[in-house]
Amino acid sequence: MKSFAVAALAGALGLPATYSLTREGSILLSLLVVALLGALGGALAVASRGGRTVPHLGFFVLAFVVGAALSEAAAFLRYYTAYGHEDPKLSVGVALSLIELCFISAIGSITLLVAASQTRYRLACSAKARAV
Repeated sequence: MKSFAVAALAGALGLPATYSLTREGSILLSLLVVALLGALGGALAVASRGGRTVPHLGFFVLAFVVGAALSEAAAFLRYYTAYGHEDPKLSVGVALSLIELCFISAIGSITLLVAASQTRYRLACSAKARAV
């Protein structure tokens, strides 16, 4: 359960870590931050399992995406309560939130899968080496 929380936390940190970067025009840097968060989330999720078997990696991706969606929903709710009810272009904000969620989820999930697979492979190799 702790490993899923790690992946969800990595997803939830995607928006707060990149919010000011994307608003200032540093799109590439924000993509790299999301990739780093996904990789760290995947590697730590698998490593936190210890010697126990690792569940299907799709569950880690799902936890990452749910964390990102909750973070995006919380940020949008905070915006709506502060300014959104008076914003005439609220639909544009909703569309941008969904686009951000898609990019954070896609890039983070890909790097999470790569890092989790590599970590699982390295843990399996080290366990075989210790058994010999």
